[in-house]
Amino acid sequence: MTTGRTLGQMCGKKDLWVVGPNSTIAAAAQVMRDNRVGAVLVSEDGRLNGILSERDVTYRAVAAGLDPNITAVSEVMTRKVITAGPETRAVNGLQQMAENQIRHLPVTDGGTVIGIVSLRDFLTEELAQVQDEISFEGAVAEELW
Repeated sequence: MTTGRTLGQMCGKKDLWVVGPNSTIAAAAQVMRDNRVGAVLVSEDGRLNGILSERDVTYRAVAAGLDPNITAVSEVMTRKVITAGPETRAVNGLQQMAENQIRHLPVTDGGTVIGIVSLRDFLTEELAQVQDEISFEGAVAEELW
């Protein structure tokens, strides 16, 4: 279980994908597609301005009839970014995500984004642990029979 790990440990050395607030939604969506991520950070002059997720693109742009080729990210991004510190226990980060109904949680240290965790990160880790348990149980069963 992820209970003993911290968000800083979960971030590891993953790349951060960042776009500027004046980037178009289409350009940001291409960054998400090309890097297989569900959200990009929106930053200008090293300051976190917001986050743009697949949901923002779908609900606030496409469903609203905005042209993603000319609409700036700043028009649809989530401005109130919920963050957590690197020493936050993973289980507390997951709880924070559930309480705020978000799928991506930037991890900040002294105001600087050092990583981001997603629900996918938690699911991947849990799946690996379940697979380890199944392998262990299989090995035990073989020894007993």
